[in-house]
Amino acid sequence: SALVEQAARFQSSFCEEAALGGARPTPLLVLTKSSFPKWLQEQSAERRGWLKSYDMEKFKAGKLLALPAERGEGEEGGVPFMYVFTVADRKSPYAYSSLPGSLPPATYALRFHGEEVGPDDLSTAVLSWSLGAYKYERYKKKKTKQQQQQGVDKRPVLSLPVGFSVKGEGVGGLVEAIYMVRDLITTPAEDVGPAQLQECVEALARECGASSVRAIVGDDLLKENYPQIHAVGRAADPERSPRLLELCWTSPSANS
Repeated sequence: SALVEQAARFQSSFCEEAALGGARPTPLLVLTKSSFPKWLQEQSAERRGWLKSYDMEKFKAGKLLALPAERGEGEEGGVPFMYVFTVADRKSPYAYSSLPGSLPPATYALRFHGEEVGPDDLSTAVLSWSLGAYKYERYKKKKTKQQQQQGVDKRPVLSLPVGFSVKGEGVGGLVEAIYMVRDLITTPAEDVGPAQLQECVEALARECGASSVRAIVGDDLLKENYPQIHAVGRAADPERSPRLLELCWTSPSANS
């Protein structure tokens, strides 16, 4: 099902640092209310003046600012500037959701000041970034090859440490589920009827290794004692017949 396949498109918003071929991503420094004061004290007078001119001499969540890189920072970022982003709670699933729509197209790497960062923090960042990067473009005109070469479809990309994957289970599976559900909600019923939903369920069953998928369609609903489902959709065209879909999945570790 195309709906299931399209749910994985969020992966294009991420890359592994190892895949950059030596290029350095733009540093994106994340500051919280607890880390901001110490970081500010460590900055030069020139930079503090720059921050003051942008009303960032005090912590305020949700601020995004490009700063000229100072000595040492260029070695890390490989660019003449860096970005500073302030968050109220970096563990929130919406902490970074504003960034894909605010940053210019480039590759970025999250940096933190004096705070420990673990796999859970990266998972939250992927989820949050993905929520902000979501776009529904099914009915938009496709980009021409020339437009693609000119970078019309470029977007901000978040680089992740080697070994951290957005594919498969974990946060990747969660984001795919969110994208698919949002696509299903947004797509007009004309293009997603009972038959298309069945295709979706069957595709998920194949992908997830479900034990079985059963579809009770049309008049068979009466035979199986589902009269209300039948009554709701019995006036539909044959290709949009009402149906009950049952997906069963049994864990390999289950006893039965």
